[in-house]
Parts: sequence; structure tokens; C-alpha cells
Amino acid sequence: MQRRNWHTLPTQRLIWPTLALTAFFVAGCSQDMTDLERKIAEPVPEQEIDPIPTFEEPEAVRFPRVLPRDPFRPLGFGPERDEEQELEAAAIDPDRPREPLEQFQRDSLRFVGTLGRGDVRHAMIQDPEQQIHLVTTGNYMGRSSGRVVEISPERIVLAEKVRDRHGDVVERRAEINLQSAD
Repeated sequence: MQRRNWHTLPTQRLIWPTLALTAFFVAGCSQDMTDLERKIAEPVPEQEIDPIPTFEEPEAVRFPRVLPRDPFRPLGFGPERDEEQELEAAAIDPDRPREPLEQFQRDSLRFVGTLGRGDVRHAMIQDPEQQIHLVTTGNYMGRSSGRVVEISPERIVLAEKVRDRHGDVVERRAEINLQSAD
């Protein structure tokens, strides 16, 4: 019994078709090329080529030495504000004595209740050290110079002074909501 080597059998099957295709392509390349040679030998009639068009020189644009706004600063949305007035209103006062709750981040402070006497309302704030502090409108809390502007039974509204992405000091609103007892 003759033993077949199966891993070489597919290779033997492909040899004959490959040789036949190669012979076919080589035979196609040996055709008469006299038509091509004659076409190349014919002179091409000369045609007039259009001249290169001329263009007008663009008008030079001159920019003022001082631009009305910084071109590298993003455009603002909304009405334009006087920057000096904005900075005066939101300037952080470095000489103001700091209050005890200003040493903590606003997110670490908990609003746990209110006390009221007449028109004066006090908010009870628990710091991370579990001490309770009483604050009223006008007191400061948080590291962003957050001034208490409103106290209601449900929340405290702060006006914080922070720097925006351009480095300007702006005032933003922040709230601390009443938290239930644990």
C-alpha cells in the first residue's frame, strides 16, 4: 500500500494551474506592437496654449496696534460687563479677619437646623470635627470666602468669591441644603 503525504498534495494540485496562467499571460505580452509604435511616431499637431492668468494683488489689511479685546481669550456670552466694576464687587478682602468656619471646605460643612428670634434667623452648621456653629446673614464660611446671604429652613445661600478660568475674581452662588439627622 502506497502512503500519501497529505501535506504536499495541495501544493502539487496548485502547480499546474499556476503554470498554465503564467504561460497565458506571457503569451499575451508577445503580441504585435506596431500600432502602438506608429501612434507614438506620429507628430502631434501644435496647439496654442492659453497664457497663465494674472490675479489682482489682494488688499493689505492692517490691524490696530491695540486690539479692542484679547484675541486669545474666549468670547463671553451675555451682556458685557465693566471689568473694573466686576473686580471691585468680587475682590477678596485679605485684611478681613477669618471666621472659624472658613478653615473648612464648604462640602464638608453640614446644615443641621435653624434657630429664630424675631426677624433674626441663625443656622446651625456642623463642622467635620462634629462641633456646632451658629451663623447668621453676613457671616463667612468655606474656603472660597462664602458670605451667607440667605437663611431659610431648607437651605443656606452663599455668595462665594472664586477665580474663573481667566484668573478674574467673580462671585458665584452656592447652597447648603438641610441634612437630616443621622
